[in-house]
Amino acid sequence: LKAVHSPGKETTPLNMEFVLYKSQNTPDNNSGAYLFIPEGPASPLSPDAYPEIVITEGPHKATAYTSLLGPRAAEVLLAITVYNNPSLPQTEVEVSSTVLVDP
Repeated sequence: LKAVHSPGKETTPLNMEFVLYKSQNTPDNNSGAYLFIPEGPASPLSPDAYPEIVITEGPHKATAYTSLLGPRAAEVLLAITVYNNPSLPQTEVEVSSTVLVDP
C-alpha cells in the first residue's frame, strides 16, 4: 500500500515497513512473554515480490488480504480495510498485521 485516494481526488501517501529481530541464543537468555532482548539491530523483511492478494468488497467495506513471506519462516498476514459508510463523517482505513512465527 503506497497511498489512499479519496473520492474527492485527495491522495494521502502511506509508508509501511516490516523488520526482523533475532533474540539472543544464550543459556541465560531472559527474553520471555514480557521481556524481549534482541541480539542486534533489526534487518528489513524482504517478502516475495508478488504475493497473492485476496479482495473482499461490499457496499460499505472493502478489504485486501495478503501474506508476506520472509526468511526464517516468519510470515505476516496483512489486512487493509477501507470503510466507506455514509453514516461516518469520512472514509476510514484500518490496517491489521498478524505475525506468525515458526518456533
